[in-house]
Amino acid sequence: MPQIFTDNFDSYTDGDLNGQGSWSSDILFDVQGTTTQGASAKAIRLVLDNANHAISKTGTATGTGNLIIYL
Repeated sequence: MPQIFTDNFDSYTDGDLNGQGSWSSDILFDVQGTTTQGASAKAIRLVLDNANHAISKTGTATGTGNLIIYL
């Protein structure tokens, strides 16, 4: 399994995030290359519909490091 906090969406296919890179989500989380952060070519987009949605990733934990998330 991949490390949970090591990911790069640039290699993912545009469309559903579910099933890519050990991610599990509903169909409203999409990989896209229109709106990104910094030098990244792709990012995740959530289509908002006033409902609750969940996303998770399985993998092995890492002991040290930094976590940066742009929302």
